[in-house]
Amino acid sequence: MNFGLTLWFDSRGSQRKVIGVQFPVIQMQPPPPREGNPPVGDELQKFLDVRLKDIIVENTENKDTRQMSMNEANKYGINATVGIGPGLLCYELQYPLNITDTYTMGLGLLQQKQIDICVETPDIDFNKIKGPAEKTPELGDMKRLQEGATKGMKPKPPKLRKISQWIQVII
Repeated sequence: MNFGLTLWFDSRGSQRKVIGVQFPVIQMQPPPPREGNPPVGDELQKFLDVRLKDIIVENTENKDTRQMSMNEANKYGINATVGIGPGLLCYELQYPLNITDTYTMGLGLLQQKQIDICVETPDIDFNKIKGPAEKTPELGDMKRLQEGATKGMKPKPPKLRKISQWIQVII
């Protein structure tokens, strides 16, 4: 959840990353640790709803990248949800296939019957995640982090290797 999922669309069927939608937006700070069992059921769904506040839509052809709230995205016909099922974490994205006066960010499909979609997510090596850091931040490190936070600066997300899978959808 902290690193999100990106869906890429190519309406020409050439497996190029043309329009990408990332949700939830990458979160640098994971939620604080909690005592007891992890959330389940309605409690887990509330946790997921809080994480899905914004999405990012990127158009690589016109180099337009927009981070927007879900309410703003809905005005363009874009809707994303993250939910749970028995033993499942489910991502759902609705994105307009055609461009209209209202849905100006659509894919531009008119007569086409095929679209390529790429599902992309970070490849996280859980063997490298061993719990608390071995080295604690030094006083100067903490001061720089605090000063950055007061100026509204956010740390850059870590570079992650991504795994992706293209699928061809016949409409």
